[in-house]
Amino acid sequence: MSPAGGNLKEPVTENTKKVARCFYALEQDRADRKRYPAVNPIDSYSKYIEYPEFEDYIGKRINNEWLKKVNEIKTRLQRGKEIAEQINILGDDGVPVEYHVTFWKSELIDFVILQQDAFDEIDAVTPMERQEAIVNMVIDICHTEFEFDNFNEVMDYFKKMINVCKQMNYSKFKSPEYDDFVKQLNELIQERKA
Repeated sequence: MSPAGGNLKEPVTENTKKVARCFYALEQDRADRKRYPAVNPIDSYSKYIEYPEFEDYIGKRINNEWLKKVNEIKTRLQRGKEIAEQINILGDDGVPVEYHVTFWKSELIDFVILQQDAFDEIDAVTPMERQEAIVNMVIDICHTEFEFDNFNEVMDYFKKMINVCKQMNYSKFKSPEYDDFVKQLNELIQERKA
């Protein structure tokens, strides 16, 4: 649905969202930044994850921790957005290095988990086993403490990490190429691990 003027609060749109119980918020800004699919991960939602039947299904199909991980990812994305706004206002030097780390961890989630290349044979369709492995890998990185002296080090480091992970997304799961990227990523993590 695309209401006139993009007003998502008008009555017909509000009622449609309630009936559908899910909402994909397409965002022009994400499309302009070439982040595809251009679905805003914070404003989009599904009420179905709150249903006990869905929790049972996910618990049997994947594991009982999946919904907790999804919620953690969404929280980290929200915090990254808040920090990005602070950086825009105060400048890179105006916020602590830890804020930059938190922001770049949210960027890692965005680039590695949420973005997808529909024109790549491997990245276009991701089997559940691979999705679970990638989500676990990214959450482990988010739980890792890193040491940096300034925001430039943070940015350069996480750009390297995102690049390795993106290449991993283009590699066949559990192939020698994929395993090589996992090895590179582990070495990269050890460089800055606190």
